[in-house]
Parts: sequence; structure tokens; C-alpha cells
Amino acid sequence: MIDFGRIILIGRHEKITDEKRYILSAITPMLEKAAEALKERWPDRLDAWERWNVAAWHVDGPILQRVDLLRFEGLGIAPLPHLTERWVYVAKFHHIDPLDVPNDPPLLHRSSQLLDPDNLPPQGNRRVPKAELRRTPERITDLERALEQEGLLDAPQAQTARGMERLLRWKGLRIVSKGEGWKLETVPDDQRWTTVTGGDRLHQILPERLDQAGPRGLSLGVVEA
Repeated sequence: MIDFGRIILIGRHEKITDEKRYILSAITPMLEKAAEALKERWPDRLDAWERWNVAAWHVDGPILQRVDLLRFEGLGIAPLPHLTERWVYVAKFHHIDPLDVPNDPPLLHRSSQLLDPDNLPPQGNRRVPKAELRRTPERITDLERALEQEGLLDAPQAQTARGMERLLRWKGLRIVSKGEGWKLETVPDDQRWTTVTGGDRLHQILPERLDQAGPRGLSLGVVEA
């Protein structure tokens, strides 16, 4: 759970603790109503309910209660999951609709706080030993600490995929996949403009669909680690 004051993020696969039970019990009725609204308004898109993995509860007023159902690709797998789908439910009107995701998708920072090592999101076709799988949140936390030390988590520019890539480039840093984990390292001078690397696992670091974004977007190269 991540509390931003006006918005509280709650992971679908989050570990339930005593201090979180109050928030979870408060949002559960809204989620149930959101599911009902989806069935009523979008009966041909019910599979969207299975895809969301983070709920963003807007708590800035009792009149217009709202919850966003978000799909962050790579949650529980990658250190910087990116937004791929968003549905918004407004309780006052019992209304739910999809909202477009920007071409430069938002990143989810500190995603390890929304995970339970014993109940991670489905890994698709990846066959990862359970012992290794349980260490993923810890490895994500390690990279988050490194990014935070460089001021790369809270900066406004770092909230989107392209913005994060630009900041890494300006700082002469890159994220490198190391086995099942990740490392933030300094870029050698002769490779200064190649800031993100990871071979065939590049899509687990930043969204690969942006890899042709051009010189002012992602400029992704592959460097053997």
C-alpha cells in the first residue's frame, strides 16, 4: 500500500497486515460496486476485471468517491512496471469507463510495497523456481533504493517511461539486468548515450513498444553485461 494523501494505491496481490485491514475493508464495497457497474455497462469487456492489479482510491472528498483500476505491466516481475490499462469508477454515478493510457506511459515506483512474496502476480509462461520468485520484491527494492539515492524516483520527469530514460541519460546511468536482479551502473564515456540495457529482457525494464520513439524518446541499446 502506498499512501499519497489524496490517493492510496493498493495492490491486488498485496500482503494483508493488521494496519492495512481498515483501508482494505473500506475500499472493498467500492470494488464490488465497480465490478457490478462493469457487468452492467461493459458486458462484452468483463475480462478487464481480471487484468487490473493496482487500485488507486481517490479519497479527497466523500461526495465524489472514485477508484481507478490499473493494469501495470511487469508488476512483480520488473522494477519499473508501466501502465497499460486504466478503468475509472465513480461511485456517485455508479459509472465505470476506460480511459486512454498516454503514449508515454506512467511508471509505478516503489512497486515492491504492493507485493506479497508469497502471492505474486501470475508470471505468464516464465518458469521461475519458487525460491527465486520470492526474492523478486527484495531485488526490486534494492534497485528502488539505488534510484532514490540518485533522485530518480520523486523527480517529476521520472514518472513516465521516456522521462525516466532521459534522466538516466543525463546522469550517465543505466539499468542493467544481472541474472534475476537489476543494477544501476555508470555508463562508460564511449557508451554515454546507451542508458538502458538488458538483452532479451529489455521489456522487463522499460516498455519495448517505445523503442522506436526517436531521438527525443527512448534510445534503447543492448550492451552485454
